[in-house]
Amino acid sequence: MAKLGFAALNDNLNQIDVSGLAANLANLGDNIYTGRVLNVILDENSNGFEANGEWNGIGTIEFELVNFQTPRELQRTVAAPLLSNQKHYPLVNELVVIFKLPDTGIGSRTGSEKYYYLNTLSLWNHPHHNAYPNPIQGQGLPDAQNKDYQQVSGGSVRRVTDESTEIDLNGESGGTFVEQTNIHPLLPFAGDVIVEGRFGNSIRLGNTSKTTSEYANLWSTTGTNGDPITIIRNGQPEDSSELGWLPVTEDVNNDLSSLTLTSTQKIPIKLNNENYEAFKEAPITATEYVKNQAILNSGRLIFQAKSDSVIIDALDKISLTSESTIGLASNNSINLASQNVKLGSKDATESLVLGDSFMQQFENLCKAVKNLASSLENKQIYPGGASVPDPVVMPAASNAKVVVESILNVVKKGALISKVSKTT
Repeated sequence: MAKLGFAALNDNLNQIDVSGLAANLANLGDNIYTGRVLNVILDENSNGFEANGEWNGIGTIEFELVNFQTPRELQRTVAAPLLSNQKHYPLVNELVVIFKLPDTGIGSRTGSEKYYYLNTLSLWNHPHHNAYPNPIQGQGLPDAQNKDYQQVSGGSVRRVTDESTEIDLNGESGGTFVEQTNIHPLLPFAGDVIVEGRFGNSIRLGNTSKTTSEYANLWSTTGTNGDPITIIRNGQPEDSSELGWLPVTEDVNNDLSSLTLTSTQKIPIKLNNENYEAFKEAPITATEYVKNQAILNSGRLIFQAKSDSVIIDALDKISLTSESTIGLASNNSINLASQNVKLGSKDATESLVLGDSFMQQFENLCKAVKNLASSLENKQIYPGGASVPDPVVMPAASNAKVVVESILNVVKKGALISKVSKTT
């Protein structure tokens, strides 16, 4: 009877001669090494910049093989980055995975190879650095630094409690890396994908995770486990503790800058001024909103469109609040288009005067009053039958005429209407 499915597949595999494959796998170790970084080509100030292809050699390292104890000047060799589109260069004294693979000479020489390196070994499982100098070549930790490393369950844990370990992390690279003891790793939750920089900057492709850990996150009070959230963070809180080996989670109120993209999460962001008096029906407060939203938070925000427009669009409300001043300025015009514009209060009921039309009518009124005053200036009375100027009407008319003429002069100059504000 013919065998089907996995039974047939198993028979087929058993018939394959894997002796050649096994031999290749056995020899794989001959092409994979562990190297300790001695130098990194970062720019024209790096030692070996010209010798390693100048700008084409950026990211090239000089390394020594770990556990291969010959004088350094005899064992230093170079390795290029394995991935050209991902820049994750190691620091001096970090350990990297080294491969021996084909180089550009493969087209003319069979077996033409060179060394490549992949990633830094996570000795301390910490994003800031994972360096450990060669302890045999006289580059190990001084006695004063031994306290920074504790033996826990047969492995070393890096717990720096002073300013730094004082390990040389730049070497001849011309680099400027300064070790900081208050850089904390992010705590991952089940299913998260996290990319961490060395300086408290990170990207979390995460989810709602209602964990009971003492480092529980701030975004899982609503929704269900697995609801997506994305957090881009640049800089931990300025008052981060010096216990840099302890994990942290993102803090929208204290991280230096962050972008949070939510689905069902409630984000406890504290706004400077959540004043919604301009609305008859206020929007949902920032701390109570549980639908998808984007929160951009930093010490200062700049939105610039270099060649076209900035468009802010909302299906419901747009709220602009400030603890100080809101300023609108334009070199051309500021236009407000609406069927109902209220100034001063959402309950405003008084209509604005149409300035140009009113001033035209006001000018006509002033002219009529002037004419009337001119006529009354000659008002006569006839006590005893002889005409004399009216002692009451004439002074009042003369005074009214002067006042009206003064107003007309101002009206004709356009001084009583705004030069910049218009209404319809």
